Parts: sequence; structure tokens; C-alpha cells
Amino acid sequence: MKNGRVIWLLSCQNDQTGQPLTIATLARRIGSSYAHVNRVLANAPGRGHQTRRKLAPLLSEPVLRELGWDKSGALVPRETCQ
Repeated sequence: MKNGRVIWLLSCQNDQTGQPLTIATLARRIGSSYAHVNRVLANAPGRGHQTRRKLAPLLSEPVLRELGWDKSGALVPRETCQ
């Protein structure tokens, strides 16, 4: 599963009610569909410019780092291996 580590990191993070954070919970909080949020979290090409900006404030630093996003939701270029 491509999002396996991200989903695991999300489940370690709790929402305001103390429940583990899920993709469905994130989708409801930003007013988007589960499928779209799942594609954005998978960093699908051409998806999620505006959605990343809505999701980023809801996510913890380890989740953002795993996704390759900064705190504003912009993609962070990864260094190439040399």
C-alpha cells in the first residue's frame, strides 16, 4: 500500500475528540471526498494543490515530512541521490 506509512502515522495522531485521525475524518473536516483526499495523500500528479493547503494545518510534522510537504501544504523538493 503506497499510503501505508502515512495512514499509520495518521492513526497515531488524535483529533479533537481523542479518536485516531483517518482519511475519512480529514475528508469530512475539509469538505472533500474520501477518494480525493486519498489521491492527494498519495501525491498523485495533478491533484491536490488547494486540498494540500487545507490538509496541512491538520497534520502533524512527521506526517508532513513523510508526504514531502511543508507546513503550508506546498511540495518540498527532495534531494536527488548522487
